[in-house]
Amino acid sequence: MIFSALPLIEWVSSKFLPLLESCGLVDES
Repeated sequence: MIFSALPLIEWVSSKFLPLLESCGLVDES
């Protein structure tokens, strides 16, 4: 369960982090 969820977490992160950065919610680059 956890091993199959890791790629999903990485995918969600790759999609949402740039979105948050574009909204100015995340200052880290």
